[in-house]
Amino acid sequence: MLRDRYASALDEIAMRLKSIAMDAASVTEDGQLQMARLTNDMTGPLAVTAIGEMPRPGLDINWAKLPEGDLQAFAGLAGDGSPLADLFAAIPGATRDQMERVLVDGIALGLDPLTVARKMRHIATAMPAYRAETIARTEMIRASREASRRVYEDNPAVTGYVRMATQDVRVCPGCLALSGTYHKTNEIMPSHPNCRCVMIPKTLSWAEITGDASLPDTRPSIPDADGLFDGLSDAEKRIVLGPSRYEAWQTGTPLRDMAEVTQDAAWGPSVRVRPVSRL
Repeated sequence: MLRDRYASALDEIAMRLKSIAMDAASVTEDGQLQMARLTNDMTGPLAVTAIGEMPRPGLDINWAKLPEGDLQAFAGLAGDGSPLADLFAAIPGATRDQMERVLVDGIALGLDPLTVARKMRHIATAMPAYRAETIARTEMIRASREASRRVYEDNPAVTGYVRMATQDVRVCPGCLALSGTYHKTNEIMPSHPNCRCVMIPKTLSWAEITGDASLPDTRPSIPDADGLFDGLSDAEKRIVLGPSRYEAWQTGTPLRDMAEVTQDAAWGPSVRVRPVSRL
């Protein structure tokens, strides 16, 4: 009888989480569209900045933007091509399974009800929130990134893009290691959940765009992984890499060796940090 009541309570929690997950999918879908629209508007000015300061007044470039229909296609789909709602729909079931395992283990170990209840409450709140935030953040950034790539493809002034990681202590060592790498516009940038890397357009010079060979090349340089890493303090570098990788880096292991790119059948090119044992 007691087990039946527990099972009923778990089912009720899962139903409530399912309702919340559906709302989260809708909010994320709207966020994807807004991010794609913002990217569509801002990619042109970013490309002009990447070309560099105009060497003389009056120079300009024609810039193509994606039509609204293409932008709307970004909304509602996850990076593996499945409906975004499917990712959120998996949260309630996984949460219920974890809570049930905690309950069964608690009974088997003879834990008191308050201890079991605290563990279950933590799972019911922390896990769904973290998972939902990861999905929302990752898929909104992915939509923005893919919109950028599509705009780059449609504009001949852009020859490719350069990956650039975030210069702070939260940067993933894998992303840091790949920062500064060049990709063609038809290449999807390798990524991972919560990846914050951006795609800096690599453009033709003003001389190449205008056909005037006398114009100087004003394109700003983009730092590579070592240049980005050099901008951090020694303490920050240690935090980013961790003690073992930091020691390996100090003794000559290149940053580039700290990352590896794998091909996931569903999600495409993925970045992961290479294990210390393989450095």
